[in-house]
Amino acid sequence: MTPGASVPMTNLLRNGDFSRGLYEWTGTGTLTRALGYPRLNAARLAAGQSLSQAQGISEQNLHTLHYFYQVATGATLTVGYGAVTQTHTGAPLDVWREGVLAFAPDVGGGNESVELSAAGGVAYVDTVTLLTGGLPVSRAATAATVADLIAAFATDAGLVMTANADGPEGDYSAAIDEALRALGAVTPWGDPDVTLLAATQVNDLLEGVKQAMLQRLRATYALDVDVTLGPRSERRSQIAGSIDEMLAGAGSDRRVKMGKLTHSAWLK
Repeated sequence: MTPGASVPMTNLLRNGDFSRGLYEWTGTGTLTRALGYPRLNAARLAAGQSLSQAQGISEQNLHTLHYFYQVATGATLTVGYGAVTQTHTGAPLDVWREGVLAFAPDVGGGNESVELSAAGGVAYVDTVTLLTGGLPVSRAATAATVADLIAAFATDAGLVMTANADGPEGDYSAAIDEALRALGAVTPWGDPDVTLLAATQVNDLLEGVKQAMLQRLRATYALDVDVTLGPRSERRSQIAGSIDEMLAGAGSDRRVKMGKLTHSAWLK
């Protein structure tokens, strides 16, 4: 961690990554070792099944529930704490998506538990984290901000942020993983984890993802050649040159310089 960096928030849940099976969770869900994010184990919920973990938290604070999920077509997944919930509708399986729920506990709401439940079909949940305070930045918000910063290049290259086989943030997933690892925001197994990021590291994360994306784009455009068809010409080599200038403009450490980012810049 860089000097002066604030301490990352701590997961209040026990066995939120299901690495020890369903230990600490109660309910009717099952464990699957066939898939998981980012590791193998995940919780499988058939229609009507649910899992919960009792966790009394202070009604004085904001909290964040962070997790990854898959929901089959025609199914719904409901995730929340007590009376505060959010629901995800079905989509084709095999694509992990990020879920983020920031909430203040419902005073007198009764049930003090994190709950996961499925209806209408199968759902999978993994890497569930309950934090005291607001998550500094989500993976999705990181991808959206970097996409804005490299807007022209992203459009020309057809980059997408939609969850797909490449990861929860599509074409930006690998770059986010790379930047998180560089900042030390990793689990004991070395998996990148945005919930371990300190608030003071958000700008470093965005800078790192932007640099990683520019390096990937540079490698792609380096193979392009200039094309002339009648009166129309495309100087594709100039794009690679422009990216080189952006990468070189940060000085000897080759890092892309960015101005100070405000709260509204990354909260999408």
